[in-house]
Amino acid sequence: MINNMLLLAKTQKGLSDSQISHVDTDSLITKLVDYYEMIAEDRGITFEKSGKFERVLGDEGLLQRLFANLMSNAIYYAASDSTIMISATVFTSTTSLNVAEDEVRPSKQPWLRLTITNRLDKPLDQSQADKLFERFYRHDKTSHKYAGTGLGLSIVQAIANAHKGTVGITIKDEYFFEVTVGLLMA
Repeated sequence: MINNMLLLAKTQKGLSDSQISHVDTDSLITKLVDYYEMIAEDRGITFEKSGKFERVLGDEGLLQRLFANLMSNAIYYAASDSTIMISATVFTSTTSLNVAEDEVRPSKQPWLRLTITNRLDKPLDQSQADKLFERFYRHDKTSHKYAGTGLGLSIVQAIANAHKGTVGITIKDEYFFEVTVGLLMA
């Protein structure tokens, strides 16, 4: 937990120019899927990738942590025998990126929107999902099935913010949990 708190503090300062490089999201996501497939397999959960995964500007280690947290959460909270979908979409300056609404954001650089969607084991409404970025907040406080500290999505949000990106959660039909991350392309 101390390491997680230190990471949160570190990322709140943003990234220095020396930390920023071109990160291949296709390679990064493929490696993480390969790693998490064995864990997901026990519950009959599979991964499906779609779209064009482009290079983004950022710190590869931090982005790996961001997507590892999202995939880990997706597996733990997914219904058994379901599919976790990971998609990528490119947005130019004339299209939208805002993850919550289709709001136009002026930018000379294109953005990559990465979306991870999974079917939940238990229903969740949008007002409950909106609290998930709060530090130490855990939605299911009665279950000891998950050993997390409630910092995973706070870390995701801090890393996205350090990259001048966006992150949001949308609940669809109470059972579909969708996390969208927007990052500047290289």
